[in-house]
Amino acid sequence: MKQLLLLVMLLSASLHLSSATAQEQTSYAYIGIEPEIVT
Repeated sequence: MKQLLLLVMLLSASLHLSSATAQEQTSYAYIGIEPEIVT
């Protein structure tokens, strides 16, 4: 049971990290796109 719990924790941590990096990429994309839309 402990091994399964550790595996779930690792999976959730990796998913959280990947989603965080994806959010950063989309925010950078918005920052790059917004000025073009405004002008």
